[in-house]
Amino acid sequence: MRPQTDPEISARRVALDAEIRCLHERLALLKRERNTLAPLSTLPNELLVKIFHFYVLATAADFRAKGTVISVCRHWCQVFRAAPTLWSHIVMYWNPEQSFPLEISRSGAMPLTIRVPNFSSTSHSSLILPHVARIQSLDLRGPRQVLDFVQSMAALAFPLLESLTINFYDYTVGNEEEIDARLSLERLDERLPRLSELSLFGIYANWASLPPLHSLSLTRSLRSGAILNPITLDDLLAVLESSPALHYLYLCAILTGAIPEKHAPIPVQSLGHLDLRENLVYCQYLLTVLAFPPSTRLTLHSPNILNGADIRAILIPIHRHLRAPGAPRATTVMLRTRDDFHDPEEEDTYFQIAVYAGPPPPKGDEGHLFVIRTNPTSAHALRQILCKVLKALPTEMVSHLDGRNARLSCKTWSTALALLPVLEHGRGHVSAIEEHFQQSSLQPGHRLTMDCYINGEGKLAVAVVI
Repeated sequence: MRPQTDPEISARRVALDAEIRCLHERLALLKRERNTLAPLSTLPNELLVKIFHFYVLATAADFRAKGTVISVCRHWCQVFRAAPTLWSHIVMYWNPEQSFPLEISRSGAMPLTIRVPNFSSTSHSSLILPHVARIQSLDLRGPRQVLDFVQSMAALAFPLLESLTINFYDYTVGNEEEIDARLSLERLDERLPRLSELSLFGIYANWASLPPLHSLSLTRSLRSGAILNPITLDDLLAVLESSPALHYLYLCAILTGAIPEKHAPIPVQSLGHLDLRENLVYCQYLLTVLAFPPSTRLTLHSPNILNGADIRAILIPIHRHLRAPGAPRATTVMLRTRDDFHDPEEEDTYFQIAVYAGPPPPKGDEGHLFVIRTNPTSAHALRQILCKVLKALPTEMVSHLDGRNARLSCKTWSTALALLPVLEHGRGHVSAIEEHFQQSSLQPGHRLTMDCYINGEGKLAVAVVI
C-alpha cells in the first residue's frame, strides 16, 4: 500500500473536520427540535423571569434555591443572572461577606428584600447599612446584635421600607433582667414614611407613635428579660383606631392593663385575619369592640380556657360572626389533640377545633374560617368545650368531620356526632369509632361514610348505614 503524502493527509483531515462541523450543526438542529416539544422551552424570557420570581419567593428559606435554577441549563442561567428582580430578594446566612456583595451588584437598582434568619454577627450590620435607602422589606432575627441594629435605626432613614420584622431572642438573659429592646419611632414620617407592615417579637416601642398600618404582629418574648414598655389595651385600641385599613392582626401574650368600661366600636372592614393568643378577657373584649366583616378568619389560642364554663362568654361574638349574612359557608370541622387524654396532667395538652369552608389542607390551619385552641384539664372538660363550640357553629351545614389528629374516646365521638345532624363523612381512629357504632346514637337510616385510621397511618374506608 502506497504511503499517503502530507497533502493527502491534510485533505482528509479537512474533509473530516467539515463532516464533524456538519454533524454538530445537525445535532444542534435536532436539540432545538427536541426542545420545542417541551412547552417550557418556548416561553419568552419575561415569562421565565416571572416563574423564577415565584420560585425564589416560595423557597426563600433555602440558600441553595438560586444556585439550583442557575445549574439547570445555560439558557436558564443567562436569564436568571440578567434579571435584577430575582437578585433583589436576599437571605443572609453564614459568611455573607462573599454572597451579599454579588447579589447586591446583580440586583441593579431594584428595591431590596433582606432577611437575616440568624443576625448574630456585626458583619451583617456593616453589609446592610450602606443600602438602607433601597430596602423595601427587612426581616431580622437573632440575639443581642439585633438590638444593636435596632438602636442604630434611630439615626437612619429608610425611605422605601414598607415591611419591618424584628425578632429578638436571647436565651442567656434572665427573666428579671431588664433589656432595652425598644424600637425608636421618633420622626417616623421622615425616617420610615412608607411603613405599613410591622412585626415585633420581644421588641417594644412608643406605641402612640405607630403609623396607620395594614399588618401588625406583636409577640412577647418570655425568655428575653423583663418588659420595659409593654402595650396596654388602651394603647392597642388607639393604634387600631388609626389603622382602618388593617388587614392582619396578631397578638401573643403582649397585652396588659385594665379593660375599659366603654368603648365605641372600632371599624376594621379590611381585616382578613384576626389571630389572638391572649388572656381570655382580652380576646373576648377585642371580639366585641372590633367591627370586622363576615369574611374575617378568626384564630383564638387562649391558655386559660380550661372547661366549658370558661368558653361560654367568648362564643357569643363567634356565634354571631359565623352566622352573619355573607359569612362563608362552614362545611368541615377538624379536631386535633396533642395527647389522647389518658393523662390530663400532661404538659402542653391541648384540644383544637377548626372550621373550614371546604376540605382542610394536608398540614397546618391555613384557609380556616375559625380555629380555637383550648387546654382542657380532663376528658370531661374536653367534651364540655366540644359541645359548646359545636352548638355555636352553623352545624346545619357541616357535612365533614375530620378527627384523624385527635385521640378521642367513644363518648367524645358520640357527643360530636349527635350535634352534627347532616354529617356525611367522618375520619377518625378505628378503635374509638368501632366502639361508638356498637353504642351508636345516630338516627335510623342515617348514612355516614367513615375513613378509619389505625395509629394514624393505616386507612380503612367503610360505609356505615344505621
